[in-house]
Amino acid sequence: MKIGIIGLGLMGGSLAKGIKRNIRDAIIYGSDISNETIMRAKLLEIIDETLDNKSIGEMDLVFVCTGVEETKQVINDIAPLLKPGTMCLDVTGVKKTMFEFLMEKSNQYPEIDFISLHPMAGREYSGLRHSTVNLYENAYILILPIRTSLPSLQKIKNFLKQLKIANVKITNPKEHDEMIAYTSQLPHVLSNAYVKNELAQKSLGFSAGSYRDFTRVAQISSKMWVPLMLENRENILNAIKDFKDNLQKLEKALEENDANELKKLLNEGNEAKLKADKQRWED
Repeated sequence: MKIGIIGLGLMGGSLAKGIKRNIRDAIIYGSDISNETIMRAKLLEIIDETLDNKSIGEMDLVFVCTGVEETKQVINDIAPLLKPGTMCLDVTGVKKTMFEFLMEKSNQYPEIDFISLHPMAGREYSGLRHSTVNLYENAYILILPIRTSLPSLQKIKNFLKQLKIANVKITNPKEHDEMIAYTSQLPHVLSNAYVKNELAQKSLGFSAGSYRDFTRVAQISSKMWVPLMLENRENILNAIKDFKDNLQKLEKALEENDANELKKLLNEGNEAKLKADKQRWED
């Protein structure tokens, strides 16, 4: 099996490492905007060959692991070069416009299987040097089929399971973007705002797990996240509004020294967390 990976940063590099370890018959071709990154990936045997306009026509699977706007341009460029039956997959973090774009490409190139993925995995760092062989292990991967046949869908599920992922979940652009605004983008926004308090610079010796967990996702790449947040801004704004409403209730209870109301609100949050955890275990 020949696999092409375009973009050898955190996601693409980790994908290549995971494939290398778990899928022995795979031959990995890689490309990146940085020649230095390509050379490093070959030197470390993360990829086997350089992916170019000639070899891309031999690929069985092509993963495009770049930013959302770059991904569209890359797919525009490579689609005419892919052989019939090739699976072309993106891993972008917001799906509305990407899904619409891939539907257009599917109409234009019906012999290509376009599938949109979103691995629920990542780190606060970026680049090939921070990629890890086990990034995708025990992670969920969201799948948004375009015009994918059942055999093709099963094929990609089987491929992903070889990477030791926890599960795959089929979704649609609306559900995806609403949920990602809440589960991923809102925590980054809140953490970013939280660490701007001057007390963050004096936290050593006064903090433990809760502070570490809350502040971890403040460290992000603005180059990567600004386009994602702006594209999904309506869903993020809705999530912020809901958060502010709940925060204001807590604020009011504290201002009014209302122990009963504060207890009620905290218990509601505790119950909501237990309910969410129970549902996760049942899934």
